[in-house]
Amino acid sequence: MIDFNQAGPQIEDPDDYTSAAPDIQIGERNPIDAFLAYMAEQGYYPEGGIKPDGALHRFRTEEDDSSGKSGWYVFHVDGIPAGAFGDWRSVAVFNWSVKSRHEMTQQELEGYTAFLARKKELYEQEQAKAWEAARIRAEKILGAAHPVPISPSSHQYTQTKNVQVHAGVRVDDSQNLIIPLIDFTGTVRTLQFISMGGKKLYLPGGLKKGCFFPIQGVRNDVYYICEGYATGASINEATGQSVFVAFDTSGLEPVARGVRERYPDKQIVICADNDQWTTLRDGTHNPGVVKAQQAAEAVGATVIVPDFGELRNNERPTDFNDLATRNGISEVTRQLTQRPKLRVDLDMWTLDAYRGDPPERTWLVNNVFPMEAPTLFAARGDTGKGMLTLDLALKVASEHFSTPLEPQPYAFGSWVDAHGTAVILTAEDDKGEVHRRLNNLDPDFAMRSSCGNRLRIIPLPNSGGPISLVTLTKDGPGATPIYYEIKEQLTKIRDLKLVVIDPLASFAALDINADPAAGQFVMGLLSSLATETGAAVILVHHMGKTAKPIVSADQARDLIRGTTAIVDGARCAFALWPDNYDRARRICAKLGLDHAPNRVYRGAVVKSNGPSIRKEMTFVRSDNGLLRVRDADLEALKVTPEDERQILLLDIIKAAENGRPFAYSGGSGLAERREELSPEIRSHSRDKIRAIAKELLEAGTIGKCIHNNNGNTKWLDIPTGPFGMGRGEFTAGFTPAK
Repeated sequence: MIDFNQAGPQIEDPDDYTSAAPDIQIGERNPIDAFLAYMAEQGYYPEGGIKPDGALHRFRTEEDDSSGKSGWYVFHVDGIPAGAFGDWRSVAVFNWSVKSRHEMTQQELEGYTAFLARKKELYEQEQAKAWEAARIRAEKILGAAHPVPISPSSHQYTQTKNVQVHAGVRVDDSQNLIIPLIDFTGTVRTLQFISMGGKKLYLPGGLKKGCFFPIQGVRNDVYYICEGYATGASINEATGQSVFVAFDTSGLEPVARGVRERYPDKQIVICADNDQWTTLRDGTHNPGVVKAQQAAEAVGATVIVPDFGELRNNERPTDFNDLATRNGISEVTRQLTQRPKLRVDLDMWTLDAYRGDPPERTWLVNNVFPMEAPTLFAARGDTGKGMLTLDLALKVASEHFSTPLEPQPYAFGSWVDAHGTAVILTAEDDKGEVHRRLNNLDPDFAMRSSCGNRLRIIPLPNSGGPISLVTLTKDGPGATPIYYEIKEQLTKIRDLKLVVIDPLASFAALDINADPAAGQFVMGLLSSLATETGAAVILVHHMGKTAKPIVSADQARDLIRGTTAIVDGARCAFALWPDNYDRARRICAKLGLDHAPNRVYRGAVVKSNGPSIRKEMTFVRSDNGLLRVRDADLEALKVTPEDERQILLLDIIKAAENGRPFAYSGGSGLAERREELSPEIRSHSRDKIRAIAKELLEAGTIGKCIHNNNGNTKWLDIPTGPFGMGRGEFTAGFTPAK
């Protein structure tokens, strides 16, 4: 499970014939011995050794009785010795070969691939035989069983659970309840046995996936789907509606898909088990809720989770039968029949929803990063995005911390307005790197001391490796179980103010940069996360590279990677880009700093769906590696008239050297092409820019030049420049304005 203190590995369940195990390299060891050793590592011990004939063989596992053989293996020694094994009780299938794939020749790889295909074919054939044998046996057992009266007192289990014995349930001679699992053709495929004490077993070898037990209702306005029989019985008895019992979490989605396929217009409600006390070996926390949400997403259903209120003593209730036992059947009725929360409820959004004064806009960083919204933070690699978001998180979490220079925490050019818990999910930085950055930002531990437990930093390299919040399903982009796990934990943090996902692309198992549908889904999902948690969600993203310097915020926005759906889906986008070399040197000189590459950056809000600070800011890297906004310091060191003449002179020299000279006025004039001028000059009025240029002309520092003895004498350059010496050429693609 990923929690916000420690993250475990995330392993998806393999398909019925797909192995989660890697190929094994064994060197010179006997392949049969190595295969047996690998089987033993997984807990399988076939009697009589291995037959290397490429056929499927069955063997008894530790869970089988004396007559059972649920284990199987396939092994061959032709070409590359390879094998596979598993058992009918589990979906896990393990593949093995004497060489790893990358060491195989093309011919060996083709042979191994053919073996896997043959193994899959044999597996499916044997599984079909096992399913059919279980079906026949289930019919015989069910035919020999006895009917049970409807009253709960008819059986110890139903009496304990206080539910009725519904149609189709029978009992065997050992007083085990028998619950048939049927498919959507009405065929009984396997059986569940429930002892008087509540122990549950399934008929070995039977098909479970997509099978269910139906509890017929007197009404069919809603179809409910749940896990266990007692839960389904309580739901039916509380609502009078039909219920599909799917038996476990893995059955919810296939049963829900089958119901939706046959009843496309029916309202479906998934009744989740609230497994808040459970974490699976694969790290899934609260699998009942996670799998229910997955199933609901797949078919457009509603999820209802039982609410037990305040728990007493050591109570650990999970399902709606527990709720009925604890709070009474009427509480189950109330929770299930109150108006369900629709994905889009049109009746809620009349003008009544907009009466009175509108809510005030709230900010994480005043007039920069909004609350309850996703913000895209984009810059090139090696800019220091991680340091900036870590510094911001520290200032959000350390509410009462201040310094003489910052009585209120300051970040991204404005005051930090919201304080509370901050969560950072970082896919690229490990624990050691995060720790070093924290020490650089907070060398005396003062800020961290004031954070308490309000700052959670999860470095995925130390928490089980990469995770995906979204992935591509057969129905298009979809949220993953880990997304719901993280969302559930975030919604429980009452004072959550900031969530950082760094970088966005590492958390999406689909191409958000090229696929507009993928980008739109990701941004919509994370916008919903921001709304439901009330936090500012900052998505760290990359910018594309360009050979020429970025000269404006609009150009920076256009360089944010990905389809337009990514920027369009963000409420706000903030970009950082390197300042041009000459200006960076001037800024460092004014601040008394040594100039170095990547020391000076420009930054701005490049997209906002509301009011914001839209001016460009100057970021300068401090000795601890953090980029800080230094505009106030630069303002105190105001640009003098002589500075302005030198800045404009450098702009004119560079433009002429690049074959794009300025004219004094007209279409190619300085003011008309102000976006190509340095920020200190481009903000001036047209008359002011021309006045500075006129001073340079009158001083003889620059002159008006002719191009190839043709046209007017108009192009500005210094006497020793290319146009000043009569040999200037326009760059390709540059068309002087008439």
